[in-house]
Amino acid sequence: MAIAIDASVGRNTVNASSSTANLTHAANVLVLIAVSENQSTTSVQSVTVGATSATFLVGVNSGVVGRFELWYAFVSASGTDTITVTWPSGRTHSWSAVSFTGTRTVAPFFEGTVTGNGSGGTPQTSSATIAAGTSGRRITHFAGGICYGSSAHTLFAEPAAGQTEIIDTDTSTYVVTEYRVSCAEMNYRDDAAERLMSAVLTKSIATNIYWGAIVTAILVGVVAPTVTTQAADGIGLD
Repeated sequence: MAIAIDASVGRNTVNASSSTANLTHAANVLVLIAVSENQSTTSVQSVTVGATSATFLVGVNSGVVGRFELWYAFVSASGTDTITVTWPSGRTHSWSAVSFTGTRTVAPFFEGTVTGNGSGGTPQTSSATIAAGTSGRRITHFAGGICYGSSAHTLFAEPAAGQTEIIDTDTSTYVVTEYRVSCAEMNYRDDAAERLMSAVLTKSIATNIYWGAIVTAILVGVVAPTVTTQAADGIGLD
């Protein structure tokens, strides 16, 4: 059994307390939801995948400007589910959701989760190092970014060599007196070795980027051994 990408969806919204998007997925999938928001004073209130409540895995702040969180849910039935991300009050935010097949079907789903954060002028490198671990795992890297500016601008994240981009969700919209930009990108590589996972964040004007990195390894599902039986050959029997 191997872990594979099943489906993905992203959403970006300005100054809203919730946002939704539909994910059409296979049966027995692990859904990861990576969230980037423009404040670090409060966390995401809840994430749901259809009728399933997602579980918070880890979060990291970057100064007083950005917060980045990773949530997950295991969904048994195939279909189309509405993913809803909710905050206590309005946020400018981006989030990306990806469903994976071939994972474990019960906890633990992950190993070696690590985070990183930082800020500075463009460009910035979002990075964190995960320790060596289980064979067959899929290392997943969430690179989130927030930035401000006095004129319209964009913010993008691109994975470093050796990683494959799954989804990149960006936004650029005028809010109050500043332009706020948020991005939420997810990358991966299949590797049991210790790895530095990184992405380069760039923006179109020269102001600071506040970034967070979350790296975790999804554990591959275990195939149950095949049990065979052999009829007695009758040797030694009357």
